[in-house]
Amino acid sequence: MNLLLQSMIKQPFSVFSAVGLSMLSTFSVILCYSTLADAMSLEVPFHVFLTVIPLSFFASNLPISIGGLGVRESSIIYLKTPLA
Repeated sequence: MNLLLQSMIKQPFSVFSAVGLSMLSTFSVILCYSTLADAMSLEVPFHVFLTVIPLSFFASNLPISIGGLGVRESSIIYLKTPLA
């Protein structure tokens, strides 16, 4: 662990670029979901996508099911219901 922190301190550009690319990738998925909802004439505010999609990505990475099958979709439905 100490070696990992030392390498992160020595190369901060790598850490920031990885975090930035991850955020850009997540935001592009959020835009895709928002565009799809607009195309289907659903009136879902954009802030709902900003909160639900990252949380559902996090939930799909938890070891709940085999390969995370169905976890992302279930979490989107569960999290979106009270916000919309």
